[in-house]
Amino acid sequence: MSINKFVECPGCGSLVMNISEPAHKYIGAVAGCWNIYGKVLGKEFGTNIQPVVQRRIVDAYAVQHPGNESPLTTQSVAVHLLGLYFIVEKQFDLDTTNNLIKRALLQKDKFYWLNPPQKRGKTTITDIYKSKTFEEHEKLVDEWAGEVWEAWSEHHQVIKNWAENII
Repeated sequence: MSINKFVECPGCGSLVMNISEPAHKYIGAVAGCWNIYGKVLGKEFGTNIQPVVQRRIVDAYAVQHPGNESPLTTQSVAVHLLGLYFIVEKQFDLDTTNNLIKRALLQKDKFYWLNPPQKRGKTTITDIYKSKTFEEHEKLVDEWAGEVWEAWSEHHQVIKNWAENII
């Protein structure tokens, strides 16, 4: 029996190592992709990367890997799409965004499942991982967050309505 060395992530489409480590319990990523995400976040905590860049990474990754419909994934996708809306679309600062997300979580029962788009952006966490400089890293993260936000455009009005109820 042959074991594939690489596997395609169902969330972002990246070809990643087929590893047997655990993945997130509801994020729709294979273990190899989840591992790369952890490495990116780990690398950032030891650098001068701005926290707003980390916020974009967390939000973009979560909605690029929405998983399957459940109460947890519905809440996760909604909150991370709101994060992208506040940061990318409204260009709110990090503190304002985080405070609005906290308020949104108080109304999580109003969220409902949004069918994920087939294409969720061409940039992935593997591209972010390969960046060589701070400047390249931040530029790629900004592009990625914008791509992922745009990929969910069929749901923008719903997300804006959710946002209006918490602002």
